Amino acid sequence: MLLLILPSISAAQKIDFTELPLEELLRVEVFSVSRKIEQLFQASAAISVITAEEMRRSGYSSISAGLQLAPGMNVARIDANKWAISCRGFNNRFANKLLLLIDGHSAYTPTFAGVFWETQDILIEDVEQIEVIRGPGATLWGANAVNGIINIISKSARRTQGKLLTLGVGTERRFFTHFRFGSSIGNHFFYRFYLKAVTHDNFVGSEGETMADGWNVSRGGFRADWKCTPNDSVFLQGNYYNGKVGYNYTMVTSFEAPYQQTFTFNAEIKGGNLTGRWHHFFSPRSATILQVSFDNTTRNDAPLQGKISTFNFDWQHQFGFRNRHEIVWGLRYRQVRDKIKGTLAVSFIPPEHTCHLASAFVQDKVALMKERLHLIIGSKFENNSHSGFEYQPNVRLLWRRKERHTLWAAVSRAVRTPARADEDMVTIFEVVEPERLVPPIFFTSQGNPDFASEILIAHEIGNRTYLTNQLFFDIAAFFNTYNRLRTIESGEIIPRVTPASVYIIAPATFNNKMFGKTYGIEFDTKWQPKKWLQMRLIYTVLQMDLQLRPDSKDSYSVGTNEVSPQNQFCGWWLIQLSPKIDFDLGFRYVGPLTSMEVPAYCNLDVHLGWRLLPNIEFSLVGHNLLQAHHQEFGNPTGINMPLKKGLTAFTEVERGVFGAITWNF
Repeated sequence: MLLLILPSISAAQKIDFTELPLEELLRVEVFSVSRKIEQLFQASAAISVITAEEMRRSGYSSISAGLQLAPGMNVARIDANKWAISCRGFNNRFANKLLLLIDGHSAYTPTFAGVFWETQDILIEDVEQIEVIRGPGATLWGANAVNGIINIISKSARRTQGKLLTLGVGTERRFFTHFRFGSSIGNHFFYRFYLKAVTHDNFVGSEGETMADGWNVSRGGFRADWKCTPNDSVFLQGNYYNGKVGYNYTMVTSFEAPYQQTFTFNAEIKGGNLTGRWHHFFSPRSATILQVSFDNTTRNDAPLQGKISTFNFDWQHQFGFRNRHEIVWGLRYRQVRDKIKGTLAVSFIPPEHTCHLASAFVQDKVALMKERLHLIIGSKFENNSHSGFEYQPNVRLLWRRKERHTLWAAVSRAVRTPARADEDMVTIFEVVEPERLVPPIFFTSQGNPDFASEILIAHEIGNRTYLTNQLFFDIAAFFNTYNRLRTIESGEIIPRVTPASVYIIAPATFNNKMFGKTYGIEFDTKWQPKKWLQMRLIYTVLQMDLQLRPDSKDSYSVGTNEVSPQNQFCGWWLIQLSPKIDFDLGFRYVGPLTSMEVPAYCNLDVHLGWRLLPNIEFSLVGHNLLQAHHQEFGNPTGINMPLKKGLTAFTEVERGVFGAITWNF
């Protein structure tokens, strides 16, 4: 994946977010909608930007938590080290319709079709902004950018010169430390490296019992930016992490009594990535980018152990034509190799696999009325090892009715291509204990080599308006229709007799026999009545209506997919008590997850920041202050199965407080 970054520092990089009035803050530049730099106010999609200053003042210490600041996002903690994050529905640990990018490098896990959020704990101080696109971005970014895209953009090495040290302790985030060093060689080569270590405490169960989901991860990395000629710039970045994450897990271990066991263990995780990018300007209206990246992940979980390696090659060219056209087109190749060792409970057949994906895209932004009305049209064309050829077109219309009023509309087609888990994974996910002479029943599921891509047709409309210099209003509405969604089709039961036991297999196979629609509205309002006070209100309404085809024998996929709340509300109050003291409050309401029996809940977060000296800041942060603990989600495995509380430990999020001191020198 590529981002069109100017060789000089972009406007977004120059901004000091603490000094801006509301109007200028919302004119920051974004990259993800059109794969080129444009103002947020002129983007033809439902996009919001979480700035570095908003992250700092929220007190959120991870990208996962910070996504709560974006409308339309469903962010839930499964336990202390796992998250369920999605956009516009279909939430799960491996939400398979959301694409995550970090500086253009994809963090989407193609084997399971989702994101291991616990491994994306990058250094918050190095984040420039987080761009969140709600809705399809598949025309430019490819398959799996179905319901949304999250693009994390880090600060250039030039903007992180000097040293930074952070030390913190707390009740849940027990201990953490960050160190960063940045310097330069001459006037055109800048670099930095960082080290980070974090230890998290366990959460608790519904009765207050201590779980075994604590975790600790150490990571380090570097970034270098080189302006090698007036028209050429080179970017190189690498990261490595290593740590352990705790699990409570009950799984089938034998077809003989006692059939299943409960494990408490620490899973080892490690991995790294390397990304290089060359950017060349032919003229002010023409530029090209070449990016190459490599990612390697190793996990030793209880049911599975394996390695996943991903290689990406990405090239794009942008140019203007006859003063009315802005054309961007490009090519991409991706190779994914995995080697997975399974258990009786979960396995992949075959254990090794290599997947190839080749694609091309083109998009044209046509000025129908200069500075007022634009038509954007384009498509992505892909060929992959799982489903073959795919096309993903979109048409967008952008109308600037007035200088402070932008209206946009879009119709898009996007696909979620099959993951390896859809085709090759075999799971034994439940056992019914025998009653007297009745033999035990093992429910199994297995992948389908003929599994087809899921299809989305999305209709969207949105409006951004500055009502006054102090009041900004953004609204987006969508109507999505889905076809060929994943189901688990039950088959004929199979009796088994061995010398040691008698049991029954109840098999099920993945298929594409569900369809449906989702629709909703997303509101985002920012108001700055005083220079020392900002208020932000976010409200999201989501309705999901999924149905099975008449020939489906699936009895639970509808319920396990309709797991996003219908109503969410978030309010933030950023208060500057004095030039040295910030006091910030965040309130969040999340509606119930009926199919998972998770009740509605409210959260209150508080951040107090005190700049003792110009280069030293002390922070005191409290999260989830309204309750001692509460449940946010129901399925810690990420498998689309109707798991029960007796089989899997359900964890509740605890109230947490931490203090930190940051020194820039």
